[in-house]
Amino acid sequence: WDITLLGQRATPALRRGLLGNTQASVRFKCAQVLTQVRDASARETLHQALNDWNASVRGQVLLALAKLGDNSSIPFILQRLLDKRETSYNQAQALRTLGKLGDARASNAIIKAYEKANKYVNIRRAALQALWDLRQVVPQKTLTPFLRRALDDNDTYIIRKALIALGRLEDKASLFAVGALLQH
Repeated sequence: WDITLLGQRATPALRRGLLGNTQASVRFKCAQVLTQVRDASARETLHQALNDWNASVRGQVLLALAKLGDNSSIPFILQRLLDKRETSYNQAQALRTLGKLGDARASNAIIKAYEKANKYVNIRRAALQALWDLRQVVPQKTLTPFLRRALDDNDTYIIRKALIALGRLEDKASLFAVGALLQH
């Protein structure tokens, strides 16, 4: 907490610790404090740290980038999302981060991540939430078909969220599917 109280004055030391320390726990803590400090000057360092060998460090860096909220991070986050070796937790975190950044350019990648995540419910849930978070910038003609497809998911949480979203969007074309769900 003492380092956090230093604010932006601590950023140079935290950047060095994030990129240069050999201990993953120290790199994780540096990313954690950078998340709290929210110093935009650390953005480049955070982008580099997305390639850290430790998954926990990468996950914390994704969280930090969500807090900074800058669209210049999108290509780096998409790279993490598309990496087949990335953990499902970090892929879900990448999706949540994309949703928080509020840029429609991420919508296609979010939809593809949902479609490819057959056995990872956490990724599908994060994708649904991320696209819903982007509802102000994603065209409704993209959003509603995605939500209708989500009604066929085998996860009741996803179905519930999709139903609520379709109701809020007043999507009359989904009424037949909603009726079928009520019959189930």
